[in-house]
Amino acid sequence: MSKRTMSSQALLEVLNLNPSSQVFKQLGERGDVPAVFPLLFWSFDGEFSRRLALEAMAAICKRAAPHRLLWLATAMHRTHHPGLTRFWLDLSPGWWAHYVDDITAKASLCFAGLRPCHHNGYVRKDAVEDLERFENGDELPWLLMRINDNVPTIRRRAELAGRCRIVPAYTPHLIRWLPLVFRLESCLNKDHRQFVDHIRFWLAGHRRSLIKGLAFNDFRTRRLCLDLLYQQTSGRDQVLVKALTDGCLTHRLQALAQAEKHGQADHFIWDLALKNRAGVVRLRALHHLLANLPEQAESALTEALMDRFPAVRFFARLHLHRSLPMRSAAFLVSFPPHARRYLVFRIIRKGATPKTLPLAPRFQVY
Repeated sequence: MSKRTMSSQALLEVLNLNPSSQVFKQLGERGDVPAVFPLLFWSFDGEFSRRLALEAMAAICKRAAPHRLLWLATAMHRTHHPGLTRFWLDLSPGWWAHYVDDITAKASLCFAGLRPCHHNGYVRKDAVEDLERFENGDELPWLLMRINDNVPTIRRRAELAGRCRIVPAYTPHLIRWLPLVFRLESCLNKDHRQFVDHIRFWLAGHRRSLIKGLAFNDFRTRRLCLDLLYQQTSGRDQVLVKALTDGCLTHRLQALAQAEKHGQADHFIWDLALKNRAGVVRLRALHHLLANLPEQAESALTEALMDRFPAVRFFARLHLHRSLPMRSAAFLVSFPPHARRYLVFRIIRKGATPKTLPLAPRFQVY
């Protein structure tokens, strides 16, 4: 098996046999968050392995989703986790200054990020002081997690560092780590609502950055961006179109609810919903058209007779029952003669019976 297709576990097994720089690099590119624990062991080995392991850990943490990074921080804080070495658990603040002298800034940032997760409060305090020196955005998630530290000194210092980073240059980073920001509303060590409201008010003036945030892979980040965009009155059509093409079904249904709530009767929104790949979205659009736009509902319900989603077909037959013969005939005649026979059998096979779908004799369907 090629190393390019290896999983994290396979790469770790190769690493135990041959600790080369290429394996460390591939772990950084393809490794998942749990791979940090064996890499942590390698970081205490020699100078060569230490640098490569820390760079791989930095790459994994930089690529991780917010909830995965939060899981890592929680696991690193627990002293009984089986993946932690005794050397890490016995780490002292004074020893750390000698450890980071001979490694690159990128690796220093990674370990400065992991150090705030240590169970020793003095180690966490020194780590937060080191994180304040970095200004490239990679330190932001670790500072956001330390804002709810159980030590008041660490908590105040991390919050002050976080407030200093509410600037235009940090707006993309704040949007990427929005789940960690809004998580503070449910934390109990301190009331962080003022800090969260400050960020919410700041992002309200950066609509273009919020729209770019809809391209993130993490659906939690996209959902929070949509919530902030829905609170704005301008440019709602653009946001609804983005939400209707989102990969998360909840976001698409939420977009239709927002369109109904604010009276968005623009037919192109509902036409887009009728073409959505999710049957429940198409059904919701039919409900809206039948209740609010009956002149458009006729053609939409007729086309829905051949929908692949059973609930959509049943809904269309239910509301077209009385005038179904004339509409079905007109619908079939619009197709070429060679396609009509196929369409008749397809409609009948998908639930319509000859009784509910009679065809006018004057129309030749064969």
